[in-house]
Amino acid sequence: MKTSQHKHILIVEDSYVQAAGLQKILEQAGYSIVRAEHGLEALELLQKEHFDLVISDVMMPKMDGYTLCKTIKTNELYKHLPVILVTSLSEPADIIRGIESGADSFIPKPYKADFLLERVEAHLAGKIGDPAGDTHSSFRVSMGGSVYTLNADRAQLFNLLIASYEISLQKAKELEKMYRDLILAQQKIAKLEGILPICGSCKRIKGEDGQWHPVEDYIEVKTKRSVSHGLCPDCAKKVLNT
Repeated sequence: MKTSQHKHILIVEDSYVQAAGLQKILEQAGYSIVRAEHGLEALELLQKEHFDLVISDVMMPKMDGYTLCKTIKTNELYKHLPVILVTSLSEPADIIRGIESGADSFIPKPYKADFLLERVEAHLAGKIGDPAGDTHSSFRVSMGGSVYTLNADRAQLFNLLIASYEISLQKAKELEKMYRDLILAQQKIAKLEGILPICGSCKRIKGEDGQWHPVEDYIEVKTKRSVSHGLCPDCAKKVLNT
């Protein structure tokens, strides 16, 4: 069953490029989209229109994504509205604030379109969430040298775990690509270092200092041996025959 039909999604993103890209992905999937540039504008829109889902960036002016999410989740009118935060989760504080805000799910940045759409459809179809209802529990965690007491349900923690895994996987792929690129670059450098530039006219050789040197000087520097001048047999014959 396609869940995009008649579904209204609010995008909260201060970057025009990021917001436009996200809107394009969702509209191509059949969703109706409205955009807000920050949390305060998003709250104003929530009072005027009905939305089925909110997708918000974290770092924004006036009101960030964490504060917006927490405001939605503590409001009786909107608390059942699914909120997805788009975040890098690169610091321990990001993870803690994400849990404390009450976000329903997390999309790693940079995100993949298929993963984003999968999360959106799952929320709108009611596939994400804990059917047991009252599953919030309090627990203590040690992170970044500090101890935090958090309240979260199983679904929220699972979604955070999935997002963290996606980010780790993406980072691993990026590192693997960087390693391959580095190996290729080293191979190209080694190949270039094996090429000796010689002027086709004066026969001077370009040294590591970027200057052009007589062949004799270059050989003496590289071999630590003196150069003597003479004629090879072929050249000697040519001279004698002229």
